[in-house]
Amino acid sequence: MPSHVTDELQCQVLDGIGLLTFPGPLLATVCDPYRQRLSAWLSSVPAVKHVVLDCHAVDFLDSRGEALLFWMVKQLATRGGQLVLARLPPRLQSLLACLHMDRVVRQATTIEEALCVAATKPPLWPRPRP
Repeated sequence: MPSHVTDELQCQVLDGIGLLTFPGPLLATVCDPYRQRLSAWLSSVPAVKHVVLDCHAVDFLDSRGEALLFWMVKQLATRGGQLVLARLPPRLQSLLACLHMDRVVRQATTIEEALCVAATKPPLWPRPRP
């Protein structure tokens, strides 16, 4: 089971689903290094299609943070998978709703629920064409 911690960014695999934990806000100062590290991690776990992001410490994100989340959604979509956000603080829930990210990324109140959602629910994006 590949797992490592990089500047407190935790990446692991549970039952074939990636679990990521960011240590705090997703701001421009951390997003580029996180994207590089996440890209390398995703390359090291090619069987992982779905990722749960534990957001308990992410109380804010700027436009670069939003871009990082959408980059993750797109990377996982190329694998036929999805990103599921877990344990979102109320402030982040409101912000993501304002950005309409709730139309692209599923959310769950617990990590256990998020793992179940990732394993059983189809991705919200890309939407199937009629």
